Amino acid sequence: RCKLTNVTEQRVLKTGLRQLHALFIDGRQGEVAEIHVEQDIARKMLGRTFLKRLLKGEFELKGCMENDVASAQSDLRHLTAEQLLLLRVPTLDFQTTAGSHSARQSFLEMADRQLFSKLPPLLFRGGVALPEQLELVHALGVRLAIVLGAVQLMRTGWGSGKSSQVDADASMPALPSKWAFKLSGEHWAGRGCVALVDVDEPGLRVLPGEDKPDFSEAGVVGKVAVVCDRTQGVGGSRMLHWEICVLDPMKHDVMNEFEEEVAEKAQQQLTNELHAALARHKASPEKKKSHNLW
Repeated sequence: RCKLTNVTEQRVLKTGLRQLHALFIDGRQGEVAEIHVEQDIARKMLGRTFLKRLLKGEFELKGCMENDVASAQSDLRHLTAEQLLLLRVPTLDFQTTAGSHSARQSFLEMADRQLFSKLPPLLFRGGVALPEQLELVHALGVRLAIVLGAVQLMRTGWGSGKSSQVDADASMPALPSKWAFKLSGEHWAGRGCVALVDVDEPGLRVLPGEDKPDFSEAGVVGKVAVVCDRTQGVGGSRMLHWEICVLDPMKHDVMNEFEEEVAEKAQQQLTNELHAALARHKASPEKKKSHNLW
């Protein structure tokens, strides 16, 4: 068992996107940059030429005219997941709050929404069908990129220095190619499901099963890495906090590992609700006083 802590989720996410770029795009940039859509869609794409030139690397986003960027934003929905990766990875470190870059920021936010919503279908290899709600597919896409990013960082020596970000047992085995994390049964066909991710030959399978998912049916041989996510916080300050257990699903109960995560999240939710109730109670006298003054 090991823990991944003290690193921002954003850093891990960016690493995952770069890894996906290396797996799906490297050596195919010219092919991927070609936008193939039906004629009726092509006629409506005001920013098709702009996007094609951007994908080919003829100019950088930060040097584009705001009007051109704004006109092309709605056309991002017609790009494939590979094209969105090709467009997004070179701009991962582009950050600005300047009003003069508002169109670029909106453009990148739209690119992210489209990209993460299209990653699960790109990687899907079977099992329980993906949900129809785009926000759920988007959340899964983010999680997939984070898993790939975490694995890539660990395999390249992340946390091996004195200020280690990986707290592992000395007996920790080599990281397997299959990683598993729990999906909420509320959103996945009304039953508990497990996402099984192959990080070496990128693929996603969604295994059904309230009690014991059938890993053998998914072709799993050997051990899997089970992720229990205890990450908290929001935005850029959100720090990754994972506990990872490597086990053989044919010999051990994977769901037991997930139950710890569910119990801790329930406890955290209860704590947050109590804090919120106390805050409201402390504020109520002031509210009454203010109301009486008026």
